[in-house]
Amino acid sequence: MTPQGIAIDGEHDLSAPAELVRHKEILDIKFQLIGKSVKTKRRKIGKVNDFSYNDGMFVQKLYVSTPIVKLLASTDTHLIDRTQIIEITDNYILVSDTEVPAGAEEMVTAPA
Repeated sequence: MTPQGIAIDGEHDLSAPAELVRHKEILDIKFQLIGKSVKTKRRKIGKVNDFSYNDGMFVQKLYVSTPIVKLLASTDTHLIDRTQIIEITDNYILVSDTEVPAGAEEMVTAPA
């Protein structure tokens, strides 16, 4: 482990899939996180283009690219934390919607 990530000397240091008995079920479904669609209940956000993980090797954050059509309207990458993930399927990742529609939140005045 290095501050930049995991360092592997070469491909020969990696385990063959047949040796990873505990992960056989996951390997058999050929799950790919990169390229998976990410959406909320209201709209599509984009596709996973990268991810980061914590010391326990759990995915911590998803980096989601916005479709080209929407690039002019907003930022090109969204950062999704693992706590925002509701469901993961073969076709998409459903995340909680962090945007609050106008009028849905009560106005709070700052104390004087």
